[in-house]
Amino acid sequence: MSRDFSHITFFQRIANFYLYRYFCEKHGVLHKVPFGDIGDSRKAAKFIHQAIAELPGDKQAEIETECQDIESMANPEGVIALIEEARDVHGNADFAEAIDDLTDDFRDKAMWAFLEYPDYWPGVVSILYAENVREVFWKKRNDLPHVFAHLESQDIRQLEHALSNYFFRKQRRGRHCKIDVYRKQGREYLFAYLSDFSRSDMEWDKTFTPRSRIPTFKIIFVYTKTEGSLDIHAPKNTKHTDRLRPLRDGIFSNS
Repeated sequence: MSRDFSHITFFQRIANFYLYRYFCEKHGVLHKVPFGDIGDSRKAAKFIHQAIAELPGDKQAEIETECQDIESMANPEGVIALIEEARDVHGNADFAEAIDDLTDDFRDKAMWAFLEYPDYWPGVVSILYAENVREVFWKKRNDLPHVFAHLESQDIRQLEHALSNYFFRKQRRGRHCKIDVYRKQGREYLFAYLSDFSRSDMEWDKTFTPRSRIPTFKIIFVYTKTEGSLDIHAPKNTKHTDRLRPLRDGIFSNS
């Protein structure tokens, strides 16, 4: 998960058939690149990289983000996570055999899964990210009731509102909040994304242009019913973990 990402190595290691499907079919770009004849040399990978550099900035950013996510899953741990997501969440018992029958290259396996089963991707990438956060960066509570979490849409909306109110009152940020919920092996994963302070950065799109944007900050909650435990990962917001009472009192209560 932490290895350095190299565009050139990434494009060189993935079969051209999958690159064609990714760029030409999924994104509708790079139609002039002869994927069928270009080969798999480093020179060919550099040619693809240069073609991407000619795309609009927003499209380049989208492709780079997706490729880094695919690279993060291109390992045994990532493939196992995909198999578990397919089997346990989506009821796809054939996925394991299908991905095993592909080439031995994990980048090909990850790209194939991304193209064939895009709805598996958000949960797998998010949970694998959480599982790779070192234990020292989590705040753990073990005093919660052993009850099923209240995770209906209205419960999530209430939690979004509570988190937004808390951070806006304390720091004047977090005006907007969105929570994604995923489940794996008896654990409930809640990824809360809150709007941060607006920023102005110089961006490149044929020329340097100042552009305002509103980034987000993230808080991850992992609830384990059998343990009555709640783990909270709040990068740069650790002092607030003990004060996030709305989560404990609402989502994980007997009421």
